[in-house]
Amino acid sequence: MNNPNPVASEAIVAVTYLCNARCNMCNLWQTTEKPTLTADDLRKLPSTLRHINVTGGEPFLRTDLADLVAAMKETAPRAQIVITTNGFQPQRTEEIMRDILRHDPTAEVGVSIDGLKAQHEEIRGIPKGFEKSFETIRRLQSIGVRRVVVAHTMQEANLSSSYALYQLARRQGLDFGCVVTENSEVHFQKTNNACAASDRLREELEKITRAELRSWSPKRWFRGLFSHGLFRRAAGHGRSIPCTAGNRFFFLDPWGQVFPCNVLNIPLGNIKENLFSEIWTGETMQKTRSEIAGCEKCFMSCSVYPEVRRNPLRYAWSAAGLKLKAHLGLPLMHPTSPAPEAPVHVSPIVVSEDEQVPEPRSEADGFPTLHFGENKVPTASSGTPSSGKGLDE
Repeated sequence: MNNPNPVASEAIVAVTYLCNARCNMCNLWQTTEKPTLTADDLRKLPSTLRHINVTGGEPFLRTDLADLVAAMKETAPRAQIVITTNGFQPQRTEEIMRDILRHDPTAEVGVSIDGLKAQHEEIRGIPKGFEKSFETIRRLQSIGVRRVVVAHTMQEANLSSSYALYQLARRQGLDFGCVVTENSEVHFQKTNNACAASDRLREELEKITRAELRSWSPKRWFRGLFSHGLFRRAAGHGRSIPCTAGNRFFFLDPWGQVFPCNVLNIPLGNIKENLFSEIWTGETMQKTRSEIAGCEKCFMSCSVYPEVRRNPLRYAWSAAGLKLKAHLGLPLMHPTSPAPEAPVHVSPIVVSEDEQVPEPRSEADGFPTLHFGENKVPTASSGTPSSGKGLDE
């Protein structure tokens, strides 16, 4: 049941729709309208926010990005801020991120990578994009960004390398988050994305989910629970975790317009014209909450994790049942995706060290190791690293 007076705890803030990529699952790169969102506008956000995803377009195209992040941190000092980037501007990203860390040493970064070299560059439409993205990761690690995440969008074109990319990320000590491609008139400005519940999608998600559940990290168990839910919804069995859009979560566009989420095209009010509290408790918002209750239009982390964080014990119990199956080697997903099993009581399981991360494949198998200390990045399937110097900015 939706709370009539919920507390806004999570937000996606799109600081620009301008973008230097040409992604096949997003049309924002066609946008020419410049953003008008300012630091003063962001100071109107609620202090109750605990998680803010700063996104675009490409947020690092904004020269004042550090000022925007500082304003959000000033307004919501307890918020964990994560900035999402395509990583195609290594030097610029490092310079701006150094400034951001002075305002918020806990700021994290997610770098979007949609496959190994050829697939990533075909999907994102940028030559040398794979090298640039990993050069950005290397630079972010070198300046002390405490957490860098590989953010992966699964679609028909890249399913053959999703698990391979997961392995590569884990070998570099990077967290890995994945979603299945979705549609949005508001954010992605694309309505014909699709990724069927194929055997290949199931197999890739099964391997990623199993590896996460076998780890020692509770956070990774919840990511396993999320990736399990991705296939369930793709197979037509709905969301395994209810949506929090308009209740604990909202989306803010680059011109100050508030939406219940980044999928539903329902304008609620503009923070340039109204106090956020007026928008959040107003008649339009109240009506919208009632209309979108039980929404099934997507299954993305922004609408899932607020619910998980609100009821951690409930979802820890759900993850425990899946974790037991993962350690026993039982199937986690089925082609027909039956309803989730009842939670199972799990006794402590002793996990051997080699179960935490899938056994790395050798460079000869086509999955190169990143030699960050030597300023090298992975290249094509030859497995031969190339210098990260001189990359086009």
